[in-house]
Amino acid sequence: MSTISVRNVSKTFAMRSGTRTALDSVSLEIPSGSFTCIVGASGCGKSTLLNMIGGLDTPSAGRIEVAGSVVEGPGPERGMVFQSYALYPWLRVRQNVEFGLRMTKRPKSTWKQVSEGLLEEMGLSDFADAYPRELSGGMRQRVAIARALATDPPVMLMDEPFGALDALTRIGAQRLLLDIWQRHRRTIVFVTHDINEALLLGDQLVVLSSSPGRVKELIPVGFSRPRTAEIAGTAEFTQLRERVLSMIFDTSPQSARRPDVRSASA
Repeated sequence: MSTISVRNVSKTFAMRSGTRTALDSVSLEIPSGSFTCIVGASGCGKSTLLNMIGGLDTPSAGRIEVAGSVVEGPGPERGMVFQSYALYPWLRVRQNVEFGLRMTKRPKSTWKQVSEGLLEEMGLSDFADAYPRELSGGMRQRVAIARALATDPPVMLMDEPFGALDALTRIGAQRLLLDIWQRHRRTIVFVTHDINEALLLGDQLVVLSSSPGRVKELIPVGFSRPRTAEIAGTAEFTQLRERVLSMIFDTSPQSARRPDVRSASA
């Protein structure tokens, strides 16, 4: 059974000059426990689609279901991580991680146990009482991931979470995320502009056309796991990357097709 089902979803925005269609008849299935990356040119609707799955925005047409229920707003079963970290600067690290537990009214007796476990997993135990401003960018993003994981959501939605990190920090964050995913097997939907990152992390790639965003193709990523950065030097990786890039930069009207809904197994 698919954890996430997107069925003929379109999104139109009203503008002063008229209307703009950001997404047009997007359909896809995301299997439970899989790692799906959404790629495409800037402005193709990647973040819009992710926000609608998260319930932060609504489709103009079509519908989105998570675990068989229609998405009508945010929910505790969907954790979100953004590029901007979105931490509360007046709260300490531990308090940021525990924030979702407070909002979902989890027993107070469990807060410390959950936050301590996640901070240890993220390598942040020594910074539990620090404020976000006292952390590096990579550490702040680890806090944001820990906060999203604290309520134990089966679905994680991530919008360019490593986009602001330097190259070495980004590699470390990617490895940490893969380790977390392989141990906990949550369903992850991950938006990125970095094709190498998508191929390193994903089970499948959703390639969107330029505006309006349509699904060009759902590409299974068959590289064995665990994956390391070394696969980027292989001929198979290079060939698949070039294939994805050629799709993204092909702007001819015939290039965006509406494929049958397919998915890659986890």
